[in-house]
Amino acid sequence: MTQRGIGQGITREGVHRSYDKAMNRIFSRNVVGRQAAVCLACLVALVNSIGLAAPAFAQTRVGSEQLPQLGEADADGLSLQAERRLGRQVFQEFLRAGVVTDDPELEDYLSAQSARLLQAALVQGHLQPGQSIEPGEFRFFAVRDPAINAFALPGGFIGIHTGLMARSQSESELMSVLAHEIGHVSQRHISRQFGQRRQSSAVMIAAALLAAMAASNSSDAAMGIMSLGQTVAVQDQLAFSREAEREADRVGLGLLQEAGFDPQAMVSLFQKLLRAGEFYDSAAPNWVRSHPLTTERIADVQTRLTQIRPESGSSRFSAAMSSPAQREVKDTLEFRWLRQRIDALSDRSVDGLAKSALRLKKAFDETRPQSADRSALAYAMAWVTLQQRQFPPALDWLSRAEVMAREEGELDWAAPLLASARLEILLAAGQLQDAAEVMPSALEAGQQSISQRKLARQTIRLMQGLSRYPQALDFAKSYTNRWPDDLQGWALKAQVASAAGQQTLAHWATAERYRRAGALNAALEQLQLARKANDADFSVMSVIDARLAGLRREIQNEKNQSPSTKLSERN
Repeated sequence: MTQRGIGQGITREGVHRSYDKAMNRIFSRNVVGRQAAVCLACLVALVNSIGLAAPAFAQTRVGSEQLPQLGEADADGLSLQAERRLGRQVFQEFLRAGVVTDDPELEDYLSAQSARLLQAALVQGHLQPGQSIEPGEFRFFAVRDPAINAFALPGGFIGIHTGLMARSQSESELMSVLAHEIGHVSQRHISRQFGQRRQSSAVMIAAALLAAMAASNSSDAAMGIMSLGQTVAVQDQLAFSREAEREADRVGLGLLQEAGFDPQAMVSLFQKLLRAGEFYDSAAPNWVRSHPLTTERIADVQTRLTQIRPESGSSRFSAAMSSPAQREVKDTLEFRWLRQRIDALSDRSVDGLAKSALRLKKAFDETRPQSADRSALAYAMAWVTLQQRQFPPALDWLSRAEVMAREEGELDWAAPLLASARLEILLAAGQLQDAAEVMPSALEAGQQSISQRKLARQTIRLMQGLSRYPQALDFAKSYTNRWPDDLQGWALKAQVASAAGQQTLAHWATAERYRRAGALNAALEQLQLARKANDADFSVMSVIDARLAGLRREIQNEKNQSPSTKLSERN
């Protein structure tokens, strides 16, 4: 297979490929085991590595109008530090509630594509170093929920419901929602609203959002999460003002245009949300509608779209819009394949998987042979049959997807997703030797792709399954160094260390996992157990002692600082 060139941002169709540019400055590290030397690299500094050109602003550019900057910091807002801390607290509540989807390929896809929007925000001045949340501080995460929705937390934490990914008909539709949420963060709407209500706590806010998700399935479940009194207390924080929504729309349109996405997609996505609102209104109280959509808002976006001139945007966007025949902005293969997989696995019950298999098979048979959709359908079928533990059919569907991707000239882009799926099937089937044979080529195919982190996880699992504990531990240490916020990485490290008989390291890894999830007391207990195990050398025990002291201070600071005190910090 031909290795795709790093730094190529345009494919033969002229479609912008964010992944090469986003990964251009990412460094890698070799981890040498007794059997092989394998390269593990990380997805870091995505935003700094894109390097989009900054064309001169035109008067007709979306986002250049001199509207009031509602998000400018003032005395009522939170400091950037307080905003980031508050957002992290809410996010940790989500982690502890188990609503954040552990899907590294999806998360890294969202991060890589959103990096284009964040770079656009820098170019247009919506994000300014030292005066706003830094691009590298944004975190995009997926929430397993069928609702067509997304939300922004303080500090740049942006959640995307899997239902939004599955129901977006184009990549630009999906990005239009993320651009809107980035608009809220960049204009500091959330900071201002939280800052004006000192008595609100992060836990109460998280409970409201969790209740909103539960309400899409059951209003009783929502009431079980949160009482009516708490709901009233956070109602104003969840509902943005009409002016803030209009400003987020305006900023989002400008980001879409600058990043090379189709801004027309914002209207089509908003129309879907408006129709879906009938469902939300019948299943949940009004405060669930944190982003109330009106026909006036949609009309306002449509009016702004009429002001767009192709020459006012980036060169890629201008080329895409230069003639009716070229007006469609192409979707990436990663979007098409991930969307089908997420939709197919939205219901993992026995009946749900059976329905997905029937639907996918029917769509596959009815789709014309030369359509690019067939490879995505075959890829999704491989995952459905894997969940049904039908391993030979899963490998067969994956082989079909590979053949079709090759025929479509997209095998280079499909190779990482194919490699991680094949390894997942082989690991689930217990075919460890077969997995070991394909692992080196899989890691090579996955370098600087959205599958890299998942393939690194699979490497650890494979080495552990083959009882190659020193190698597995080397991989696990490298993994947590590269992706320190990946909780599953710490869990794998703890498992491998325990299997290798290194209990101090196992407790230490578990403590790091708890600490990063915000469970500080549980982390303290694990560090104390690590100290008692005392089966590591002096340098490791010294580090653990330092971690214990630091964690005790952190817990004491949390006790000393009440939620109202945290929220009342000033710039």
